[in-house]
Amino acid sequence: MSSQSASAAQGLKTCSCGHNRHHPLVIRKNKYSRWGFFALLLGISVKPIFARYQCTKCNELFDETSDPVELNKYLM
Repeated sequence: MSSQSASAAQGLKTCSCGHNRHHPLVIRKNKYSRWGFFALLLGISVKPIFARYQCTKCNELFDETSDPVELNKYLM
């Protein structure tokens, strides 16, 4: 089974290279509220308001999430 068909079976979006959000070549870009960003500067842990996923091979932004359960994993 190819990586694209495995990702499709899981319901995850993929970039044009076929990578999903769990692939090592994909980076996550978190977006914080203004107060959240300020808190990060002070060293306080905050949850992002959404996360975008970008492939480092093709530079495509292909997925994003604002799911609170998923974002709790990225608490910084």
